Amino acid sequence: CGRKARREIEALMQGRCVDDMVLDDISDLTSLKERMTEPAFEPIPTGMYGVDIAIGGGVVPGRGHRVHIVAADSGVGKTQMCVILAMGLLLNKADVLFISVEMTADEMKACLLANFSYRAGCHVPNWIMEKGRPDRKLPENFAKLEQTWHDMLRDKQRGDIRLKYELDMGCPEIEQTIQAAKDQNP
Repeated sequence: CGRKARREIEALMQGRCVDDMVLDDISDLTSLKERMTEPAFEPIPTGMYGVDIAIGGGVVPGRGHRVHIVAADSGVGKTQMCVILAMGLLLNKADVLFISVEMTADEMKACLLANFSYRAGCHVPNWIMEKGRPDRKLPENFAKLEQTWHDMLRDKQRGDIRLKYELDMGCPEIEQTIQAAKDQNP
């Protein structure tokens, strides 16, 4: 905290103003009224109640194109949480851009489709999709999973998902990917 900021805070706590301090006049509610009368966008639930509550009911499209980033140490479950969030948004007909700097394309697809398979009643574990079975056969429910996945997109019962995965992707590339997704789907 700088000296000027500290001086202003101390002055405010004592009920006085400092030299060039500008206080907003809350009697002018014009900007708030304008915001409240804008077309409203309904939040799209993620399917995780606690997250939905924390972010105002779900992800709100059209409000400044917010990007939600999840970051944490390796192995604490951020990917699984994001898979659940992404699938909840997809099933609520939202389009999703899923970026991972730690996973390969096949690992991402396996996680997402395994989550979907349980929701769709097909139950195909991601470890089978990722590593295959010892007998090298497709799981018996995989055909049902694949058909349901494609049918739901065709019938517009779910959103679409785009995956971005590159292990050496730096910040400028992430920003470009996010901007390209926004430009493609405002």
